[in-house]
Amino acid sequence: MGSCCYKNTDLKQICVDGKTLRRSFDKGRKSSAIHMLNAWSTGASLSLGSMISDGKGNEIKTIPKLLDLLDIKGSLVSTDAMGCQKEIAKKIISKEADYLLALKGNQAKLEERVKEKFDSISKSGPKPFLIDEYVEEGDKNMVVLKKENVE
Repeated sequence: MGSCCYKNTDLKQICVDGKTLRRSFDKGRKSSAIHMLNAWSTGASLSLGSMISDGKGNEIKTIPKLLDLLDIKGSLVSTDAMGCQKEIAKKIISKEADYLLALKGNQAKLEERVKEKFDSISKSGPKPFLIDEYVEEGDKNMVVLKKENVE
């Protein structure tokens, strides 16, 4: 009959993030606000799926469940720092996708290992990238990478 609107190749990057829905709580029933987890395709400019999470702290448990529902093969899946978890990375890899996980100081040992790795790469031989800038602003740290010209 017809074909689908988007092929998997249109779904190059999938951003997974949670948001608490404003005014979704009910004081009378003593229910807390609804926290939704969403998978957004930057290439197709649409939501691929949403799932209710049992509060912001339970995003870690909900992300793998949401990923189970999606065809992410060949895509780059990105999450915020809350999604920077071994099990989430394993889930993404098992579905033949790549990941980009944000890292914050709340995982101090991992952050230190990443800094050490970047430092060792930037000091040794040929480099696939250079650290252009390392920004520390309060609880927000960011590594800005520059791709080196390879000739």
